[in-house]
Amino acid sequence: MVDGWNVYFFDDLETLPSRWSKYGSNTETVGELWLGLLRFYTEDFDFREHVISIRQHGRLTTFNKQWTSKYIVIEGRLM
Repeated sequence: MVDGWNVYFFDDLETLPSRWSKYGSNTETVGELWLGLLRFYTEDFDFREHVISIRQHGRLTTFNKQWTSKYIVIEGRLM
């Protein structure tokens, strides 16, 4: 724990497949993943309704945050 955050790093690569059920399920290259991320934020993500959140899994609405800015908003621990 660093400043209350779990910063655990799993370094036993030999046992990773047996410890992580999703291991090997990704079939895309790094480039395909990058383009998918760009496509999502340029074509699908509604910046008027949602906030990009680094610390939460799932969408966070601008209404919940009471953010009414017309700008792209990113919520994170260091921002």
